Amino acid sequence: MVIYKRGEIYMECKRDYCPCCGYPTLPLREHPQMPTFDICFLCYWQDDGQTDIDADRVYGGPNGKYSLTEAKGNFKKYLVMFSPENDTRIVPGDLPEEICIKKSLINLFKEIKITDNNDKKEVVWTEIIEMENKLHEYTHRKVERFTKK
Repeated sequence: MVIYKRGEIYMECKRDYCPCCGYPTLPLREHPQMPTFDICFLCYWQDDGQTDIDADRVYGGPNGKYSLTEAKGNFKKYLVMFSPENDTRIVPGDLPEEICIKKSLINLFKEIKITDNNDKKEVVWTEIIEMENKLHEYTHRKVERFTKK
């Protein structure tokens, strides 16, 4: 959970860290060992409860033929859990604008992690939300264009 100050009120950004990309992109779990089954908008890993303890196992299901270890490696290389030759998204492959947005988000997540100043945290969280919305809108338009073909 991330807490930041907005004016005189401390606001909470209730999020959990994605086990694949490591950034706060998932809704807060009600119980630490209960997965949310949400999909990370940054790397596309579905929170199925897998952790570093069993990261080398392939469970199938929502994350297909990927172990958490392999997905983490792919994210470091490609900014997505999939390898380019086995990308199962509706529209495989990120376009340059998506990659740029993802890199900006990653930098903002890194910045928020090391920032002690609550006023600065508020500014950075606002930027994060704006970039997340931009990524969502871009991805939505891309899928719409693809499905109309």
